[in-house]
Amino acid sequence: MSHYRLLVLLIAAVIASLSGSLYVEFTSFVGPDLYDINIIITLFLMLFVGGRGTTVGPIVGAGFLIIVPQLVSELERFQNLVFYTALLLLILVRPSGLFGRSHDGVPLRSLLPGLTSLLRGGARWPG
Repeated sequence: MSHYRLLVLLIAAVIASLSGSLYVEFTSFVGPDLYDINIIITLFLMLFVGGRGTTVGPIVGAGFLIIVPQLVSELERFQNLVFYTALLLLILVRPSGLFGRSHDGVPLRSLLPGLTSLLRGGARWPG
């Protein structure tokens, strides 16, 4: 099994090297500011939102991180609040991502018991 992991690491390194070389040839520029921390964080969020260990997960994560901020762009003052609250709820409910393999998330009704009863038309919101 470790032989296959080493082979996959080698293939990934070769592909990354080739793509970096082609990128530099295409843009004719090399510098340390090509990738700042915001791009790296966005790429990791795309991976984790979609779900690790799946093929379609990062694609869905990329769509989520591109489409959802555009949908809440009308809420200019609250755009980041709405987006990061949705992201936090997604992480709490589905910690392995939308298409992740494990289903060990917390049910939403256990996070907000008063909200679910309010949505059903039951008891009033406490307070």
